[in-house]
Amino acid sequence: NYKKPYGELDLVVLKSKKLMEASHDGWLLFKKHWVVSIEVAIILFFINLLVKVALAAAIILLSVPLMILLLIFYSAALTTLPVAVIVIWAAISIIIMIVAGSFFSAFQIVAWTLLFDKIVKGEALSKLHRIFG
Repeated sequence: NYKKPYGELDLVVLKSKKLMEASHDGWLLFKKHWVVSIEVAIILFFINLLVKVALAAAIILLSVPLMILLLIFYSAALTTLPVAVIVIWAAISIIIMIVAGSFFSAFQIVAWTLLFDKIVKGEALSKLHRIFG
């Protein structure tokens, strides 16, 4: 009985269950551990904010020397070099955003996967439950 490893809609990656069964089990798991899920979502939200602030700061810091170069080139009445500086700045900014976004996306996937693993093993307990329970 050969099953295609990819591309079948009726299989879910984790636990190899049918889609409806996996959705139902996922809902039951969320109902039982919703506080932990909300806590992780809030933590990831604030980490996301920190990453965005750091990304904005890095791009602004990158802009300062390039703005000085732009002023020098404009004051020297050069026409093509300011455009080159702007293109270089835009390319570097886009690369920084893509790299930071990729790392954060991978971090989020790992965080949710580790939480799922701990919940399934029965090791996940919410901070609020530990404090008030």
